[in-house]
Amino acid sequence: MFKLHYITDDIFGDDDAVNNLLAEDLISTGNKYIYTPYHWTKEVDEGKFTKVFRKGTKDDLNDLFAKPCVREVCDCLVDKLEGYAGC
Repeated sequence: MFKLHYITDDIFGDDDAVNNLLAEDLISTGNKYIYTPYHWTKEVDEGKFTKVFRKGTKDDLNDLFAKPCVREVCDCLVDKLEGYAGC
C-alpha cells in the first residue's frame, strides 16, 4: 500500500568521544557519564536514520563560531565562509 522512504542525514563533527561511542558499546570511565544527547546520536545512528562522520577543525565552519582557532585555521575558515575556496 504505502511505502515509507527515509532520507538519511549526515552529521559531521570533531568530537572523538562521540565518534568512539558510536563505534563501540564499551562502557568505560571515559564514557560512563556521557552527556545525554550523545546517547540520542548513538540511537539514530544505530537505527540508520543518520550517519556520523569525523570532520577536522580545518574543514568545519562551526568551529569558527564555537571555539577559538589559531590564526591560520581562522583565516582559512573565514575564506570558506565568504564563499572562496579557502586553503
